[in-house]
Amino acid sequence: MLWELLQRGRSSEQAKELERAMEAQHPTDRRQIRRATVRRLRRKKAMTLRRSQEQAEAIEAIAQADGVPVAEAVRTAIAAHIEQRRKDKAFQQRLQSSKERNQRILAMLIDR
Repeated sequence: MLWELLQRGRSSEQAKELERAMEAQHPTDRRQIRRATVRRLRRKKAMTLRRSQEQAEAIEAIAQADGVPVAEAVRTAIAAHIEQRRKDKAFQQRLQSSKERNQRILAMLIDR
């Protein structure tokens, strides 16, 4: 069961490394590692993602070449996209405008 949980949240190599570390530890330490891992996995959000056949094949090829699960390749792509948006000045301006508009709407709703 732990192996399945680890595979969902880590690359298979990271999961195997953690499992080896757990085997070498005292039983109390293993329980602490399991609890910490389960807590970490609970913080993740699951999602369903529909992709075109071309996108599915491309991300599978990327994951295979990188030696990681497809889910890890998708997380990496999402992280890169977020970082790109953080550096995009035009996007940041639109985000700030949206934030200001939402604050005005919330203030209006609170006052009524």
